[in-house]
Amino acid sequence: CIYYTNPNILKFFNKTSRVKDVALVIGDKKISKQVYDKEYKTLEYFYSSQKEQNPTLPDIMPEDIKNLVIERLIKNQILLNLASQYDISVTSEEIDAEYANLVDLSGGEEKVIKTLQDLYQWQPQDFKDNILSYTVIEKKIAEKIASDSENINAAKTAAETAIGLINDNTLTFDDFGAQENLTPYNLPEVIFEDLGPFTKGAMVPEFEDAAFGANLDEVVG
Repeated sequence: CIYYTNPNILKFFNKTSRVKDVALVIGDKKISKQVYDKEYKTLEYFYSSQKEQNPTLPDIMPEDIKNLVIERLIKNQILLNLASQYDISVTSEEIDAEYANLVDLSGGEEKVIKTLQDLYQWQPQDFKDNILSYTVIEKKIAEKIASDSENINAAKTAAETAIGLINDNTLTFDDFGAQENLTPYNLPEVIFEDLGPFTKGAMVPEFEDAAFGANLDEVVG
């Protein structure tokens, strides 16, 4: 997936903190050891339960889990900063509606509760606080950015350039994993990220229509 955001929002510095009870610093936000440890244990349990169900899965090392936790915490902080910039807030009703939609798609709340327990040792409220609240924020940010003509024009120009470089084989998708590969082509404001699997209803309509209407391996723009 190719998506755009203002690069000034992304000027975060993350590091392991030496301050007591602080595990990580993201910009001016201090992440407590308690928050970090909770995130780490959740992911650790998730991967151990997956391994238990399927022993053929590759082992995941503590360092890998650590990096995944840091990436998630940084992404969440970026979303919170963007929400503040665009004056976006999320209500409990909006989060509950997102949960209800997931329950419908999953075939009932009992299945959702069992899955959360089996994979994360979570209750529904944990899932709402840790996942769905950020999902709603991300959707609202996407809608806000999509309505901003300046962002739309910059995104369109950057995306068209990127697609052109891919189609003429100047760059491959693997090249987009490192910013230094993009600098010669004036693409400092484009972020390339694998969004992973998602279902219908999870993204804004324009993105969803493009994603589900494309053929396998097709570049859409």
